[in-house]
Amino acid sequence: SSSPPHSTARASSSSLEAMAMVKATGLEFDEGAKDGPTWVTEASQMISKNQPEEAFKVASEQLQSATDAQQRFHALHTMAKAELQMGSLLSAKELCEKAAEEECSDQKMRGQVLHSLAKVALGQHRIGDASSVAREALDIFRQGNHALCEASTLLTVAKACLSQGLREDALKAVVRAKEIFQNHSEPAAELNATRLLCRLHLDQRRFDDAREVAEAAVLLSEDDTVDLDCRGTALMLMAEVQDAL
Repeated sequence: SSSPPHSTARASSSSLEAMAMVKATGLEFDEGAKDGPTWVTEASQMISKNQPEEAFKVASEQLQSATDAQQRFHALHTMAKAELQMGSLLSAKELCEKAAEEECSDQKMRGQVLHSLAKVALGQHRIGDASSVAREALDIFRQGNHALCEASTLLTVAKACLSQGLREDALKAVVRAKEIFQNHSEPAAELNATRLLCRLHLDQRRFDDAREVAEAAVLLSEDDTVDLDCRGTALMLMAEVQDAL
């Protein structure tokens, strides 16, 4: 029997939405991790290792002892990112908004908190808001020549495009993000972009392109700076491609 009208389109749209919502623990690039005090970097690493509760605790302690706007910004934004990782989207949004009030007129910091708000909107399926806020952050990063921030935000733009069914726009954003991460020697972040790129190719049934990208992901995962979880992700990606062939 034939499929109901548009069922294939609905299934494809659903798979794109799922791709857009996937969290890449350990792979996502935190563009603010190295901008603050040492504890900010340590808390970012906790979040990347799926220990957001610990990161939240560290940041909330720092908030208690903060003596200026910049310190409060780092504490509030780190708490927001921990809540985002835990899926507490309303709390993450509130903390981002509080952080934005403390951002000391620093455009890069403003872009970073906008990017987090875009991720919150994406998680809440407010796709239009996610796209517009992510693009606002993207403009800030491009104007300030903050390439790694740009690359990280491009992946969020790509996910918003995927949720809107804009495959070609998503593809352009992912390819550009991957190039930037590669040029700045950020293999874990490049692997995250590579994974999304591979799934885009699979969705479009471009199997040769998907296999080529998956092979590149496995090579990337062998970099000394990439942890074992990321290597496992690359191998799973290759297995996913092989299953599709």
